[in-house]
Amino acid sequence: MTRMTDVQLKQLMMSNPDIRMDGAAPVQRLVSAAHPAQRGEPEHLMQAAIIAKVDELAEHDPRWRYLFAVPNGGHRHPAVAAKLKAEGVRRGCPDLIWPLKAHGYVGLVLELKCAKNSTTPEQDDWLNWLSSQGWYARVVRDDADKAMALLQWYLSGAPAVELERKVVGG
Repeated sequence: MTRMTDVQLKQLMMSNPDIRMDGAAPVQRLVSAAHPAQRGEPEHLMQAAIIAKVDELAEHDPRWRYLFAVPNGGHRHPAVAAKLKAEGVRRGCPDLIWPLKAHGYVGLVLELKCAKNSTTPEQDDWLNWLSSQGWYARVVRDDADKAMALLQWYLSGAPAVELERKVVGG
């Protein structure tokens, strides 16, 4: 099994003219352009940008329809939080899940982080567990374009190089 390093991933993404790798923080541009009430939610804005692009792509390729978000995080009224917990929402579950077999994985999960936010112990546990079960698990920081490049690579099935699984603390 051949693994792709982060440097090789960056080179792959830079070879795609639709992906910007200019060092600027695209999420910060989203935050600046956002309504003032949303500026304190950069991870929300990043995820919303990803889903907007995924929804566009789903118009031409139905496999994109199966990428979905998990309603974790955020501030909720205690009654709503209790209801979601009773329904099975689990602390630390990754932000985006794509139950699509590719590259020898059973599916893909992404945890999105912005600025200096880091993964919680619960998130690390989920990423490690899913990785051990054959999922491609990754944390993407500050860049919706990078997340989209990763999703497009995953769907493409090309080249015959496998990216490293996200293993936390090991």
